Order: sequence, then C-alpha cells, then structure tokens
Amino acid sequence: MKRTSAWILGILMFFLTVCSGCTQGTASLAFDGTMEYADGLGCYFNRARDHVFIGTIPWLSREETVTIPDTIDGAKVFSIGGYDGTGGPVQCSPKLSGASEWRKCYLSGDPDPTVYQKRSSVIRMHLGANVTGPILLDSGYFQPVGTVSGPIPLVTIGYYLTVDEKNPVFYAKDGHLYLKEDDAPYSVVGVYWDELEE
Repeated sequence: MKRTSAWILGILMFFLTVCSGCTQGTASLAFDGTMEYADGLGCYFNRARDHVFIGTIPWLSREETVTIPDTIDGAKVFSIGGYDGTGGPVQCSPKLSGASEWRKCYLSGDPDPTVYQKRSSVIRMHLGANVTGPILLDSGYFQPVGTVSGPIPLVTIGYYLTVDEKNPVFYAKDGHLYLKEDDAPYSVVGVYWDELEE
C-alpha cells in the first residue's frame, strides 16, 4: 500500500512540475524554454507551435518601430515576454545588432557617476491584434561589451507602445496601454517612455 501511495504521489508531483507553466492558460502549458529567431524576433513557441511569445526584439533607432506581427510561422503571437516551461518569467529584452554589442548590467543601488554615464533610450513597439498579455518588458540597465574609455555608458530603456485596432484587449494612447474593457491603464512590467529618468 505504501509503495502504491508513493508511486501515485510521484506521478502527481511530476504532473504538477510539468504544468507549472500554466500561468497563462493552455498556450503556455507546453513551452520548453528554447528560443528561436524568426523575422528578427526571439520567439518562444509552444510545443504544438500554435502560440508564441516574444523574448527579444531588435533595438532600433528612436525613429523606427518594432512591429509585432499577428502570427509568426502560423503561430499566434499572444504576449510580449511570457513564462517558460518551468513557469519562470521571461522579460522581452532588446538586442542591438551591428558593430556594438550590449549586455544586461545588474547593479545594486544608484550607479556611481564617476564610473557610469546614465543615458536613456526609447523603443517604439507596435503590438499585433493577437497580443492579449502579459506584457513583460526589460527596462533594466544595459552597457556596452568590451573596453570603454571614460565613463561607461549605462542605458535604461523606456517603451512607447501602439496597438493594432483589431486587438480585442488593448488600445494605446500617448504610448501607454489601456484595457478596452474598462479604459483602465494597463501596468506593464517595464517602463513607459515618459517614465525614464533624464
């Protein structure tokens, strides 16, 4: 009897572990945590390949807009950032292409002005009709990889968001998201463009 109970408990624990990514409904049930690149975007497809969330976007100039399509390879793009197969959050991060490489910088407290030169950058993003949440954006510090003469540039990111008019959940005004249901402001994980420190 004890063996049977232990065996059943083991199976139950296995299924609870496998389903720990269920926080966003069935679309995230089977994400395996592997990012693929498509259309310049870092994508996390579920195993059925019918839903995808965006894990990285290109870091474009202030005047350009990153457009999140309705679908990628036939899969609905349903969130910006999301939850991997273990249920862990994945914030959507910008990736700078070209000669310069940047990396995430983790600091505790305010950056020392004798070491770092703080800057801000705005990323414009247009969300497709299928993006219904969550919106997890990486606004942390980024710094260049390699040797820099003088203070190290330390960039924080703010986001200016627009939304496809066919989106059933969100609309945008002045770069901020709102819920169509009740016109309530939507709190993204991350920083809006006008919340950046100057």
